[in-house]
Amino acid sequence: MSDAYDLIVNGVGTLHRLRYVKPSKGKPYYAVTVCAFHGLKDSKQTTFIDCSIVGEQAVYRIEELISSGAFTLGQKQGQYDIPGGVFISFSIGDLRSDMFYRNVDGKQEPVPTIKGRILKIRTAKIRFTKDSDPVDFHFGDSNTEEAPPVEEALPVPEVHEETLEDRVVRLDKSDPNCFMHASQLVNEGYTYDESVDGFIKVA
Repeated sequence: MSDAYDLIVNGVGTLHRLRYVKPSKGKPYYAVTVCAFHGLKDSKQTTFIDCSIVGEQAVYRIEELISSGAFTLGQKQGQYDIPGGVFISFSIGDLRSDMFYRNVDGKQEPVPTIKGRILKIRTAKIRFTKDSDPVDFHFGDSNTEEAPPVEEALPVPEVHEETLEDRVVRLDKSDPNCFMHASQLVNEGYTYDESVDGFIKVA
């Protein structure tokens, strides 16, 4: 019997805010926000999960998607843009609740969030532009499962990715005034988010 308990969620959803994170300590890794679908198809609901991509298969497949043109390099270092949309079926483990703080009328208020780790990317569909039809993406390895129906891939939320990415501010740690700038950002309502290695201001 294993000495550990697993909490793994299998589902489908769209990818947002892909970035390559280089922490001050530890190895670099990919991180992404998954907009997971649940509920009835005609009236589905969504839940956002901030994930690191840790599974060897998942890392390999996200790099395949990058190479395909599904993601393009963004203006900010380590950030990727999504020209159309990327829909995947996934396995996410180590789900946990977390929170960050936002400034409201001069007071810091906690904001709940969900975090996890992507273990596997099973299938993928891509829109290469906002107006193009979704197409099945065939991974280079042989372990490709049957893709979800095309209808599932049609909804591609756009606002979440753009608004959150615009709130990320990164400081140069070699700047002697870095600590002062960080304090100013906190006073202005920003909070540090380790997953993006930067400060985020929540509206």
